[in-house]
Amino acid sequence: MGDTSISDKPQYYYALSRPEVQMAVPVTARRILDIGCAGGMVGAGLKMRQACSVTGVESVPEVAEQARCRLDFVVCGDIESPETLGELPR
Repeated sequence: MGDTSISDKPQYYYALSRPEVQMAVPVTARRILDIGCAGGMVGAGLKMRQACSVTGVESVPEVAEQARCRLDFVVCGDIESPETLGELPR
């Protein structure tokens, strides 16, 4: 896993709602996995738009904590790590 510091990115980077990404998610989706969820704004937008459960994966602990306020479940870790994968809901 690379550097998990937030100091090299502007703070707004973690708060982008990314409407173009939200548009790519079918409105029929009920379980969504947001890899690199940042502060959870994409998932929060999806939850406002449709009835769904959003699980996020974020590698930066401080940012994952922000996402926990918006998403149903957040795992802090490297998505390529077996430990992180093992924490995801089934």
